[in-house]
Amino acid sequence: LPDWRDYVAAFSLLAVPTIALVMGVTFMRHAGTGIQGSFYVVYLDSIGIRGTAIGMLFSMIGICGMAGSLCVGFLTRYIAARTLLMATVVLSVAAVTIAPLLATFLMLAVAIGLRGMSTGIAQSMEIALTSQSAGAGAQGRAVALRLTIGRIAAVIVPVLMGGAVELVGLEPAFYIVGGVIIAGIFVLAILLPTDDRKQK
Repeated sequence: LPDWRDYVAAFSLLAVPTIALVMGVTFMRHAGTGIQGSFYVVYLDSIGIRGTAIGMLFSMIGICGMAGSLCVGFLTRYIAARTLLMATVVLSVAAVTIAPLLATFLMLAVAIGLRGMSTGIAQSMEIALTSQSAGAGAQGRAVALRLTIGRIAAVIVPVLMGGAVELVGLEPAFYIVGGVIIAGIFVLAILLPTDDRKQK
């Protein structure tokens, strides 16, 4: 049976500034994933993009994600880890929420490719920063906390997006929800300052 002390121990890791920042950014990144997995597909269908083409776009996310994760070692030589994490999450959210501005399949493919690459980088940075900050004895709890935060976002964001669609329509909802998510990332950057030195 679950032991509440395990949950307390996991959530107590949020007292570490870097972990708190990573978990907040993780929530925002998964919020973008919530949009992608729900209303993004609805939008693609509404503009006449059919199943095979939609499948190709989602495959590009995976392919570009692999490429992005392989670039992390190189990028962290020149860009501070915290900066790289937050910039790639902003890019990954923006790439999916600007979909209504993109008129062709090629433009959508470029945007979703950028989303895949930035997501691959961001996921790798989340794992690395969490592991470094949690220490060897708490890495399992840190991983569980990160997964829990992602699940919470996956539950909340589609509901909020649906409410926004009901209020303002499908296309404006992309901009509103995306803008709120990106603004949230900047708020996290201000409220949760951490050591921004370049990671070797």
